[in-house]
Amino acid sequence: MQSEPYFYQVAVNYPIGNSILTYQADQSYQTGEFVKVPLGRRQTQGCVVEETTQDKIDTSFELKSILGSFDDYHSLTPKRFEFFRWLSEYYAYPLGQLIFEVFPKVGKHVREAKFIGPKKRSLLDTTP
Repeated sequence: MQSEPYFYQVAVNYPIGNSILTYQADQSYQTGEFVKVPLGRRQTQGCVVEETTQDKIDTSFELKSILGSFDDYHSLTPKRFEFFRWLSEYYAYPLGQLIFEVFPKVGKHVREAKFIGPKKRSLLDTTP
């Protein structure tokens, strides 16, 4: 039996308007959860803003589906999410970009830093 799809407003990491786009999904997501979404021909990160209903959606175009969530990344708490929403409105800055500029890159692995420069010296070494 096919269940009815869910519809979500998702703040995407892209500088368009308020950066909130509508997506559909086969499973439930919570506000503040980080998700992978298609955007044009590529994938980007998004943060679920809220669930919405089909009657509030412009049906003149086909909705894309949420591709999944980031299992190894924490969701935003409701209080923290509301703070980011307030910051976005106050500074007139896209919500999706704000969220993803504040936090480390979601879904990317941090590379090991390599020191490039002069040979390390001791603090007691006085030779130039």
